[in-house]
Amino acid sequence: MKIAFVIFDAQSAWLFHRSLFRILKDNGHEVHVFAGPDEFVESLYGVVSVYHPVESSRFISPLMDLRYTIKLYTLFRKNKFDVVHNLHGKPNVFGGIAAFLAGVPYKCSAVQGRGLPFSENASPILHFLLPIVKILYRLSFCISDRVWFLNSDDIHDFVKWGLIREDKAILIKSVGVDINEFNPDAVSNEYRAQTRMDWGVSNGTPVIGMVARLSWSKGVKEFMEAAQRVPNAHFILVGACDDGPDRVSEEWLNSHTSERIKWLGFRKDVRECIAAMDVLVLPSFYPEGVPRVLLEGLAMGKPLITTDTPGCKEVVIPGENGYLIPPRDGVALSESIQSLIDDVSMRRHFGVRSRQICEKDFSDIVISERVIREFYNGIKE
Repeated sequence: MKIAFVIFDAQSAWLFHRSLFRILKDNGHEVHVFAGPDEFVESLYGVVSVYHPVESSRFISPLMDLRYTIKLYTLFRKNKFDVVHNLHGKPNVFGGIAAFLAGVPYKCSAVQGRGLPFSENASPILHFLLPIVKILYRLSFCISDRVWFLNSDDIHDFVKWGLIREDKAILIKSVGVDINEFNPDAVSNEYRAQTRMDWGVSNGTPVIGMVARLSWSKGVKEFMEAAQRVPNAHFILVGACDDGPDRVSEEWLNSHTSERIKWLGFRKDVRECIAAMDVLVLPSFYPEGVPRVLLEGLAMGKPLITTDTPGCKEVVIPGENGYLIPPRDGVALSESIQSLIDDVSMRRHFGVRSRQICEKDFSDIVISERVIREFYNGIKE
C-alpha cells in the first residue's frame, strides 16, 4: 500500500509520528511524507520511503494556500497513492481538497487540537475568520473517510457545530510518546545533578518546570505568577517565543526572570531538562489536542499539574499522578505546586503513577498499532 502523510514541517513529522511511519515501512508499505524542510529532514529519511519538501504558511495566506494545494494535487496525481492522511491544521483542509481532486481512493484527517481561531484568547481578526475556518473544516471532513481526534470534547463540539458526522470521528487519545527514549533511566543521576547545578539550583531545592511554545494561551503569565508566589523553589521555563499574534515577547520574559526563575529559550535536550525537574506544569488554556510535553512528562515519571481543559485533562488522574486546576488561575497553580513541594512522598507516588499510565495508554507503539488498525483497513504490524 502506498500512503502519503501531509504535515506542516519535518520536525512535527519526526517528533510526533515517526513510530507510525516506521511500523508501516517495516511491514512493506511505501510511506511518503509531505512537509516543510527543516533540520529534522535527515532524521526522517531513516523511517520513511520518500520525503517531499512542500512548504505552507502557518497563517492564512490565500495565494500561498492556493499554491500549496496545487503542488499537493500535482504530486498526488503523479504518485497515485492509495491513502492520503492529513495531520492537523492546513493539511486537513488543503491536503484533503488536493487528495479529493486527485482521485485518491482513501482520505484521512487528524484534529490534533482546534488551533488558535477557536480560542477565547484569539485576536479579533481570528474571531472574524472563524466562520471561514469552520466552512473549510466542514468541506475537508465531508470528503474525508475518517478523522482522528485526540479528545472527546473536540468530537462533541465538531459534531455539534455540524463540521463532521459522528460516525466518521475516531477517538485515539494522543499521538503517543517513545517510552524507551523518554524513560527515567535514560538520564543518569549524575547528569541530572549537573543540569541542576548549571541552573544554579542548590541541593534539595525543588525544580518546577514548564516546556512550551511561548504564547500567552499556553499559560506563561500564570507560570510566572506562580513563581513569584512560591519562594522555596526554582522555576525553569523552556521554549522559544512564538511567531504568532499570541506571542510572549522576549522583553517581557527577560523582565520576569531572576536567579531562581530562569528562561532557557529553545532547547533540543528536552528529555534531559524534564529529567532534572521535580514537577512539570502546563497551565495552558490553548485549544490543545493532547500536549506532547505532558506525554513526555508522563513517560519521564513526573508529577503533572495542568488545566482542566480539553486535551490537557486527558493525561492526569487527579490525586493519582497530578492535579488539574482551572485555566488562567495563577493562585490555584501556585497552591498545587506548593502542596507537592511540601510532600516529597506524594511527588514520588505521582511520578510512579505517571510512568504506569504512560506505558499502558500512551506508548507510541500502542497508539501506532491502533491507528493502523482503525484507519488502514486492518493492516497488521
